Amino acid sequence: MQTKARKWGNSLGVRVPNAFADSANIHDGTLVEVIYREDEQEIIIRRLNRSKKYTLEELLAKMPRQPEKLHGETDWGKPVGDEVW
Repeated sequence: MQTKARKWGNSLGVRVPNAFADSANIHDGTLVEVIYREDEQEIIIRRLNRSKKYTLEELLAKMPRQPEKLHGETDWGKPVGDEVW
């Protein structure tokens, strides 16, 4: 398939056909990575896998249950501004 690069602000934009985008699971707002391979003079666009969103329950389940393995409080010193303690 051929398409034209078009001016988009100070950059160039290329439209990705919907069939290609669907096959690559790319939709409006999907994070992609653009790679330039100088030796081949080619540009590659690839979808980035977003990191999983964890729930509070999932994160807490990974914490150690033994109190001796938990971190204690950290003393950051006396207040120096308008902090309320």
